[in-house]
Amino acid sequence: MLVDRSIQNNAITEHAILKQAYLKQHPNIAHFKAVLIGATHIAFSLEEYDMDLRDYLEEHRDPKQLPRILEQVIAGVESLHQLGYVHRDLKPDNIVITLRPLKATLIDFDIAQLRVAMTSG
Repeated sequence: MLVDRSIQNNAITEHAILKQAYLKQHPNIAHFKAVLIGATHIAFSLEEYDMDLRDYLEEHRDPKQLPRILEQVIAGVESLHQLGYVHRDLKPDNIVITLRPLKATLIDFDIAQLRVAMTSG
């Protein structure tokens, strides 16, 4: 059993977001396949992606595709907000890219917070 309460809470938050996104089929929020629980860790098995945004910008930078990627990132953030959460760690490493078809997806919601919790304190 995980002893660290913050890790447990982060995993619970991430699971809630991934489950809601999966059920509502948000295309720009990661969908999980399984939750793997060990004695000292929790892991989420996600869809397969080609690379994160940082690697994409270094290896495949195509100025014509950047507006499309940005639109998808914004759509993911808006979808996350509709679910009631704020990401709080949005960076190129937490945006993954599928090349064919080109798709940007948000990942890593372990420090996300409910929007109500953020505005009340």
